[in-house]
Amino acid sequence: MPKPNPPDPVACFHVEPPHGDTKPSSTDGRIKGVVVDIDDGEQVAGVTVLADSLAGGAKEQAVLSDEHGAFEIEVPAGDYRLTIFYNDSEGSHPCVHVAGDAVTTVHVRLDTRDPATVRQL
Repeated sequence: MPKPNPPDPVACFHVEPPHGDTKPSSTDGRIKGVVVDIDDGEQVAGVTVLADSLAGGAKEQAVLSDEHGAFEIEVPAGDYRLTIFYNDSEGSHPCVHVAGDAVTTVHVRLDTRDPATVRQL
């Protein structure tokens, strides 16, 4: 009986930018989104969002979510792991694909009672 193929180590989701949500010619893209509480949908301020390139070479970049839970990070095109830090805990989103000249939107649902529970909307 043949052995099944092993699963991909990390599968990225690719998001096509909506019309008009691009910027003039560049090899950079942006990751933006909103962090909300998984239970009540309230926006969560002060969450650290770290983008770390899966290809290496690019510097890690981190931002804090604002008073509306919103964040935005400009990064070179590529695949990134997003790590969310909140109240001494962390969770992660394994892979976000960022195209050059585009915005990738990632909305994060966070269980503020158990911050390791991070889900993408």
